[in-house]
Amino acid sequence: MFIVNEAFARQVFGSVDVLGKRLSALREKKEPVWGEIIGVAGNVRDLDLGAQAKPEIYGPLVQTGHAAGAFLVFRTEPDPLAIVAAIEDRIWALDKDRPVTSIKTIEKQMEENTGAPRSQSVLMGIFGAL
Repeated sequence: MFIVNEAFARQVFGSVDVLGKRLSALREKKEPVWGEIIGVAGNVRDLDLGAQAKPEIYGPLVQTGHAAGAFLVFRTEPDPLAIVAAIEDRIWALDKDRPVTSIKTIEKQMEENTGAPRSQSVLMGIFGAL
């Protein structure tokens, strides 16, 4: 089972009407994994908000066989960074060898994603004023 984004559906099939179509993705050992498209997700621009959306395929970790680049996003009432240790403990209870890296709040992630365009806007404003 796979979920594809709109960019993938349009690039590969020419339409977003792709439910039920079959495709294969390669595992780490270059073995194809066949599955049916069960959904189409909207396009996501995660690192560069001004970039064109890239074709993406989403599949279950059990089916794809690896979790490279897996993200865990959660909502919390208390300070998010105050419960990091508890979340790490839960992850390591499931898989003691799973690395947990790059923990940050959504505010910090948005700041990183919009920092360069914001800096450029400030500089252009200064040059414009001069």
